[in-house]
Amino acid sequence: MKMIIFWVMSIFTLIFWAFGGVDMYFTLTGNETYLKDFPPQMIAWIQEFPVWRKMLWGLTVLTGTIGGVLLVLRRALAPSLLWAAAVLMLLAFVGHDILMADG
Repeated sequence: MKMIIFWVMSIFTLIFWAFGGVDMYFTLTGNETYLKDFPPQMIAWIQEFPVWRKMLWGLTVLTGTIGGVLLVLRRALAPSLLWAAAVLMLLAFVGHDILMADG
């Protein structure tokens, strides 16, 4: 049973972070089909992110996706990368979105 839970969570983690990469790509490139249901104010807010915030978003997604792949491969480095991705995400949300950008 523990192995089934491990595999389900591993695959879920990989899909979560991979979707984050897809979301980032479509959002930052302004894909009209993807963004059609987003409020215009939110799209404008995201498009106005400073370069360092966009890079932080990319680093977070990359770190999480690599962590997800390593988790599926059962590598010891996976938890460290996933924790790093969580910290980077928190830094982006709190450091920029809430404190600096009135998110």
